[in-house]
Amino acid sequence: MKSKPSSQRQCLSYLILVLIIANVNANINSVSVSPLTVNSIATYTWSITLTATTTSLTLTFPTQVSVLSNCTVTVNGATPSFSRTTNTVTITSSLSGLSLSVIVSNVQNPPSAIATFSFSYLTSASLTVSMGLVNQIQYQTGTLSSCPWSFSLCTEQANSDLSISFTTTNKLLSGNNYFLIGFSSLWPNHQSKGLVTSVSAVTCSYSVNSSSFSPVTSCTIDTVANQINALFSLSADMAAGTSLVVKISGVVSPPTKTVTTSSTYYIYTADNSQNKVDGLTSCAFNSVCVTNETSATFSNTATTVSTSFGDPTLTFPTAPLIITIQPSDTIEVYYSPFSSLMTCSTFKFYRSSNPFYSISSPTTSSNYITFTYTQSANTQHTSPFNLILSCSSFLLPPS
Repeated sequence: MKSKPSSQRQCLSYLILVLIIANVNANINSVSVSPLTVNSIATYTWSITLTATTTSLTLTFPTQVSVLSNCTVTVNGATPSFSRTTNTVTITSSLSGLSLSVIVSNVQNPPSAIATFSFSYLTSASLTVSMGLVNQIQYQTGTLSSCPWSFSLCTEQANSDLSISFTTTNKLLSGNNYFLIGFSSLWPNHQSKGLVTSVSAVTCSYSVNSSSFSPVTSCTIDTVANQINALFSLSADMAAGTSLVVKISGVVSPPTKTVTTSSTYYIYTADNSQNKVDGLTSCAFNSVCVTNETSATFSNTATTVSTSFGDPTLTFPTAPLIITIQPSDTIEVYYSPFSSLMTCSTFKFYRSSNPFYSISSPTTSSNYITFTYTQSANTQHTSPFNLILSCSSFLLPPS
């Protein structure tokens, strides 16, 4: 059997050595944090196994973490002598043995939900060990109490304003920050429209504690992530408990008065790198006003009281009837309770360039007719909307 060249054997040996060192370090050093929520006052537990005894031990935290002046430290249950800076703790006693459990309490977590490996320790032998070989700490966002969505225009209308109201749980730092607004590509009860259907750009603004609205620095739609990113700048820290309203202008209102929410409808505050601070998913929708069309006309010209005529046709104007008709929608036509529909056999619905959709024996009541649409979604918003009743006659009111 032919042996491998020495250079290959050396590379293989080096690779094995690196893997062994990584595995050894992974088993002997770790950091855990409780709680993980941003800005919380937390306890950090360092589990360290030394290769040689040490007379001092300096723990270095990520720069976004603050070791508070009232912090406490224990080593294997004993209270040592120590000193601190904003993000370090140096221990100078109670370091006997190679296995150390160091607990540092009263440490403030970062102001945003970063993910970091930046923990390390330094021994008296000037040996620096990165805890990043072991585990990553992922901090968690704060939770908003509510985030209701409201729309300025009625169902399915374009160029609507979406307003999202909430109160911050955690402070935002001065400088650049983000509002991150999530949405579904289509409304949950619609097959062809969503919040930004046929929308190429929106504008964003925000109000602080009921003040007038201020424009954001930039507002973009990420159609891959289904998220609106609104960048804004603060000249000073914004305190926790601040009341905010974020307004996105130029969107499409929902198709119905009530909307079933889901986790895709959310809002977060975030830092300049879009690390989240506060947020809530499944934001609730306030009731949406209904788009009404009141200018429909009968094609028949009979207007004399108590006159009877057949096959009445009800036509809505070409615009602005924007409503989409889709499967399972119910169409109801109301008429005067003093009128009478005589022996209606068929109810027809169509828009220009569409074939008739007919239903036999429509359900009738004292003053309305109803049927359920079962065909594919009809979205021809610029075409006339026609309803035709095939009846023996339609009797006008007596006065």
